[in-house]
Amino acid sequence: LDLSVSAGQLADATSNMGQRLLEPPSVAGWETHRGWLDSATMLVRLNAARVAADDLLDAPATCARHDLSSPTDARRFAIERTLGASISPALRSVIDDVNGTTPDVLRRSLGLLLATPEYQMA
Repeated sequence: LDLSVSAGQLADATSNMGQRLLEPPSVAGWETHRGWLDSATMLVRLNAARVAADDLLDAPATCARHDLSSPTDARRFAIERTLGASISPALRSVIDDVNGTTPDVLRRSLGLLLATPEYQMA
């Protein structure tokens, strides 16, 4: 997604989500996603999604780099980079209703998609 994240930010984010880098709970590693996702880590993940879409994403640069010249292009790109073909018709309808400039549509669409249960459980 062309996010600008430092190693420290990434380490802090994963630690806050209950998965400290290079420190798994056992030699088998971490449990599968449903095993470590709970109400506390879900809130952290939703906040991380908001930060990614609102603060870390350079939407105009991403639009230019990927030749996203219309809001429709931005919606399509956001869907392809997150849920792809597995997006439900209901969620696609919500994303289709996102309006604004092309960079704004990209930012808002990604923010919505990253915060969905479908994405979080993927």
